[in-house]
Amino acid sequence: MSLSYSANNTAFTGPQTMFELKKLLAGTGSSTSQGTAGGQGWLVAGSSDGTSFSHMTSIAAASNSVALPTATISVASTTGFAASGTFQVIIGQTVTTVTYTGTTATTFTGCTGGTGTLLTGQTVNDSLNDRWSATPTANGAWAVLQMPLANGVYRHILIQRGSTNTSWRIGYSYSAGFNGALNNAIGAGLLAAPTATDGQALAGTFFGASANATPTYSTSFFTTDATYNASCAADSASPYGFWMWTASGTATTTGLVFDPLITGTYPSADTDPYCIYAGASASNGLQGSVNMGGGTQISTSNIQAWLKKGLAGEGFVRMGAAALFLNGGAIQNKVATVLGPNAADGNDVLLPIYYGRTPTEASPTGGKGMSSLMQWVVNIRALKDTVSVASAGAKDYIVINDIAFKWNGSVPA
Repeated sequence: MSLSYSANNTAFTGPQTMFELKKLLAGTGSSTSQGTAGGQGWLVAGSSDGTSFSHMTSIAAASNSVALPTATISVASTTGFAASGTFQVIIGQTVTTVTYTGTTATTFTGCTGGTGTLLTGQTVNDSLNDRWSATPTANGAWAVLQMPLANGVYRHILIQRGSTNTSWRIGYSYSAGFNGALNNAIGAGLLAAPTATDGQALAGTFFGASANATPTYSTSFFTTDATYNASCAADSASPYGFWMWTASGTATTTGLVFDPLITGTYPSADTDPYCIYAGASASNGLQGSVNMGGGTQISTSNIQAWLKKGLAGEGFVRMGAAALFLNGGAIQNKVATVLGPNAADGNDVLLPIYYGRTPTEASPTGGKGMSSLMQWVVNIRALKDTVSVASAGAKDYIVINDIAFKWNGSVPA
């Protein structure tokens, strides 16, 4: 894993923090430059600045496996698209432009241009230019971020600002993509955003037409505005994990962690080997939010994941992170009082985090796998302390509550 960083950003607002994460993942610029100029391979599949937005739809089954160019292209809906003009299709992480002369309810006709092979579910967009080329400060501004291919699918994350800098909603789509046409019918300038048939809420609501037309936002995702120390990191290679957290004073305020599981710690039948942390953490810290000490903690956890994805009984559920016990210690930090530092070099001991869902919870339950981005910190340390593991003075990990994240070696602001 080789992470790129945007670190030690000070006095940030919520929109500045989300924009910094978007820049790190997808870069900035037009449909031809985003994802390459400063990005880690992700694309902005659609966006809104709160006044104008991308009209989006998806390739329908009738055009599956059809090579471009082709005269007629079937889609889920042409609602909101001009009677004639151009649209873009995202084929893999490549954008191709098609010109058309007419439409029906579910087809573009008189099509010319474009290269590549169409597949069911690919995103179609009438204006792919990145409307998040600057900090999104308008009510309802949203961006759909498409991850590069991993485990055979293109995952989407949708981020949307509410009516204040501290209110947000975040959604996750495993494979269908946030490209539903509901926003086209509602109109520009309102708070709607595209839907996904498999969309899951990480913060706020993402379910059904009513939830999208009048969405509910997490009003505590950020707290006191314009005071955050914000940092984020992302991997440019598969499986494309990333993390973002903010801190204000001596406490963390929020985090968003897209955490790939370590290969070999999850079964091959698991088609979505990721856990996602999204939520405010000022009151209980990251450790308190993810600790798997019992049912109550799991029911309020900010970590969610698909369990048994693609199998009978699948579910997108809240997860816990297994706490470690030694000689009756209450949680993992008690290990420090018994175990102490590494015997060979005196450095801190970092311990693995294993995700799961206890049998006392509603189905599905069971183990998920081991985190690749986070580790438990054994020695009790202050917020934003650094830990050197690779070598003395390396500062290759940073402490956020009881969690250690890989770090770039700098002195935290």
